[in-house]
Amino acid sequence: MQFEKGFEGLTCLLQTEVALKDDREGWNFKCQCKLETLRITEDVLRGELGARWHQLMNFQKFVQEWNGQLASAGDFVEYFKRLTGLRSRRRSKGSSDDVGLLGGVETTFNLNCSRCKRTYRFQISLRSPLDFTEEMDFLEAYRKLKFDLSKKETETLLEMEAVKLGLNGRYELAKHVETLESETAQIGAFLDELAAIPQKYDHLESDLAVSLIKSVADSIGEIRKEYVKESEADLKRILNGISTRCEELLMVPVEAP
Repeated sequence: MQFEKGFEGLTCLLQTEVALKDDREGWNFKCQCKLETLRITEDVLRGELGARWHQLMNFQKFVQEWNGQLASAGDFVEYFKRLTGLRSRRRSKGSSDDVGLLGGVETTFNLNCSRCKRTYRFQISLRSPLDFTEEMDFLEAYRKLKFDLSKKETETLLEMEAVKLGLNGRYELAKHVETLESETAQIGAFLDELAAIPQKYDHLESDLAVSLIKSVADSIGEIRKEYVKESEADLKRILNGISTRCEELLMVPVEAP
């Protein structure tokens, strides 16, 4: 039989042949000797799981911090600065305990009747219902957050990257990225319109018409593939360079010029 209950936000699945009864603190059952009622509560589980219980609770706290920090980032630079630090901590946590960052543990434990000494064995699966917010890639993060040039860290970082790219300061760099992104989006929309044209004539049945429509559709598809590859490559290269500098902001406090 399987029983399910929540403890401190964790989902507990218990497998046993014992007929358990729900109560306010967990489950209980009467020993076969009828002399003692045994209970499975949060305190019992915490004691049985020991360090792994605390690792799961720390996992939950870290997921909440991860999700909260990324959701509240004010601009592109702040997002990747936070993401860089969180990734480092996630790797460290993942290698420092046996629960890692899987967010769950499966094990067994025993309860003993103090009166007749019978032993009851339980299989338990304890998991966090929380999950990490999926990371945004460079384009998604830029399109959603942009650059906030009123932030000193963003100003300084863009100034450094502008020098590397041979551009005249942070404003020119920000404008260049904005132009690349805008043109990429506009030409992408233009290609979408072109791709819709052959579909309007898919009712034609002659061999020549079918061949022409297919040829046009294939050509548009190839143009799109090459355009997206080339246009996004430049944009991603610049955004990647900016995001990689965020690690410097974690190590050395910087001041805007």
